[in-house]
Amino acid sequence: MYKKIVVGTDGSATASAAVDHAALLAKSVGATLHVIHAYKPMSSIMPADPSITQPDPVPIQKGLQEHAESICAQAAERARTAGAETVTHVSAASDAADALITLAEQVEADLIVVGNKGMAGVRRFITGSVPNRVAHHCPCHLLVVATA
Repeated sequence: MYKKIVVGTDGSATASAAVDHAALLAKSVGATLHVIHAYKPMSSIMPADPSITQPDPVPIQKGLQEHAESICAQAAERARTAGAETVTHVSAASDAADALITLAEQVEADLIVVGNKGMAGVRRFITGSVPNRVAHHCPCHLLVVATA
C-alpha cells in the first residue's frame, strides 16, 4: 500500500488536523510520514527599492529558518505521539504546493495528504489553493482531508 506519505503544515489548527490524519494512516499501514513546512525566504520578503535601508539579512533568515523548524518539529511530535515514524523537512520554497510536490518527488512518496481549507470561496478562483494546485501536479496519490 503506502510506504511514504507527505503532509505539510503551517502550524494552524487545520494543518494539524491533516497531520493527525496522515499520522494515523501512516501508523496503520507502516508508512514513513514526511512532514514539511515551507516558508518565504528573506529574499522574497525584502523591499526591492534600493533607496530603503536594508536590515542585515543573516539574522532574519536564521530566525525564519528556526521558526520554520519549530513549526515542523511541533507537527512531527504530534505525529510521533500518534505512533507514526516521522521525518521532518523545511523548505524555503515560499510556495507550499511546490514544496509538497517537490518533496513527494524527492522521497518517491506514494501519497500526499492535504487539508481542504482554501478549496472554497472566491479566493480559490483568483489565487488558487494549495490542495487545488497539488491536485493538478501531484506525482502520486492525493488524499484531501476535511479540515475546514
